[in-house]
Amino acid sequence: RYTEFFSAADIILMIFMLINQTVSVVKIAKKNKMLEHKAYIDVATGLPNKSRCEDLLNSSGFITEPLCFVMFDLNNLKEVNDTIGHAAGDSMIANFAHILRKVVPEKDFVGRFGGDEFIAILYDTTSGQADELLEKLHATIKQYHSSNMPDAISYAYGYSYSMNYKDCTLRNLLDKADHEMYLNKQAQKKKR
Repeated sequence: RYTEFFSAADIILMIFMLINQTVSVVKIAKKNKMLEHKAYIDVATGLPNKSRCEDLLNSSGFITEPLCFVMFDLNNLKEVNDTIGHAAGDSMIANFAHILRKVVPEKDFVGRFGGDEFIAILYDTTSGQADELLEKLHATIKQYHSSNMPDAISYAYGYSYSMNYKDCTLRNLLDKADHEMYLNKQAQKKKR
């Protein structure tokens, strides 16, 4: 009887230890997921941050499907920070991020690439569809301005389309979109 009692007690103890171990593993998994989320999400915008963008850029091979890479850069952020204040600059960044995520379809990637730079990767998209999306973004920003003049948002953009290049990667498309964005920014400065 003592043997049966100790065997039952051992089994109950092992079950308790197994349950305790399982609960610990679940807690650790939740904490890891939360830390991973924090590591890859920009706090100010809720978008994937530079680290997540870089991981995506570095993990892709040659692109074989139609894809459009768009680079955005907010204009005059330093001027807004210096004249109105950093809260206004932060608001401009957050509002642009919100509008961008609203306009770009859910299936596509939108991330904050740097202080005032954002990227969008439009999957399974033609260059015509990319143009339509950029027109929609422009119209949405214009509509935003009509009710929020103090936080006026101005941006430059450039994009590159995968089907225009042979054996390109996301990194190649980033470089080309960045160059086009720079040209767009220069053209905007000349118009002022």
